[in-house]
Amino acid sequence: MPKILHEIELAKAELNNLLSGLSRMEQRLESIRNLAREAAGNLSLLEPARPEPASQEEIIAKAVELVLKRLPQPGQAQTTPKLYLRTNEAAKALGVSRRTLENWKALKEPFCPPYVKIGKMTLYPVSQLEKHINRKLVRWRIGRDSI
Repeated sequence: MPKILHEIELAKAELNNLLSGLSRMEQRLESIRNLAREAAGNLSLLEPARPEPASQEEIIAKAVELVLKRLPQPGQAQTTPKLYLRTNEAAKALGVSRRTLENWKALKEPFCPPYVKIGKMTLYPVSQLEKHINRKLVRWRIGRDSI
């Protein structure tokens, strides 16, 4: 039961982070809209003789649409991959429990993948996790020894 409560707390924290990120994104969008309005107004002042192909609102709408296409969508995966994973994430990536990974750490090499210790925090480099998995890869031999 306490594990479920802990997971609920983690989910709440993640939702709060997403909500604050959405709020920041809305503020950025509003500032982009203001800049686009200002830029459209400056263009019309600089070149009054040139006929406008579309209204200012259409230009602003198009500019906002183009900017929104470049912004990451909510729920979209991060564009930059993580370089390090914490213990829970590393255990999940390896398909074992956190406790198993901690037991491996106590046994040292060759059981445990390499890790970095910063204070009490343990980080596992993703590249080292991949190498660790590849070292444990079982290769089938075809020949007299195989069944």
